[in-house]
Amino acid sequence: MGRTLGQADVRARTGCTVIAIERDGQRLTNVDADLRVRDGDTLVVAGDDDAIDAFAELAT
Repeated sequence: MGRTLGQADVRARTGCTVIAIERDGQRLTNVDADLRVRDGDTLVVAGDDDAIDAFAELAT
């Protein structure tokens, strides 16, 4: 937490693309590399089964 999406490098690490962030009951769909991930955020990702599995492993 506290890192930007660019710093988290989700796509390179998992193959998933972050398509939205759910924060405080709202869905943010205009996400970019400079968006800072906050504690309590839910990342909405897209990818194939292997990528989703890699993301789930990273997120736990």
